[in-house]
Amino acid sequence: DAPVEDLQDTDPTVDPVAPDQVIDVYEVVADPPVDILFALDKSCSMFEEGWNLSRAFDDFIAQLDDVSSGWQIGVSIKDSGCFEEGVITAQTPNYQAVFDDAVTGMNIFGNSLEEQLLELAGESLGKTGANQCNRNFLRPGAALHMILISDEPEQSGVNWQDWLNEYY
Repeated sequence: DAPVEDLQDTDPTVDPVAPDQVIDVYEVVADPPVDILFALDKSCSMFEEGWNLSRAFDDFIAQLDDVSSGWQIGVSIKDSGCFEEGVITAQTPNYQAVFDDAVTGMNIFGNSLEEQLLELAGESLGKTGANQCNRNFLRPGAALHMILISDEPEQSGVNWQDWLNEYY
């Protein structure tokens, strides 16, 4: 199995043989940097999901390592948007245990963004500048992936497409 590569669409061109057809050309980027934000609903009903996520982490990282050695992960569960264990990378000592601690920690009672994960992700991404709690998380040229985990419908009150347009 060949690893999945990050594809970047270049300008489409008209097929010289069939002018009514368009040819899409993709450039394969080798070993792309990847920034992954996990935003978790930590309400009472989500206790088991944190443990399930922790158990699946080894498989997730093994597949991610097939694509990129330049990955980094942030885990956000609190209204502040600050990552639970800072930015986790392949160079983080015992990164599996660090991720486990971030996703299996105590449920956060009174967290107003429990089921508003788009809002929580926005808080996290808004704190990636210098001297902020998630500094250096968003890297130039890195592909941003967000994994939002909840057992309830999204309740941020923001259309996901509008929110996505702000960060894409």
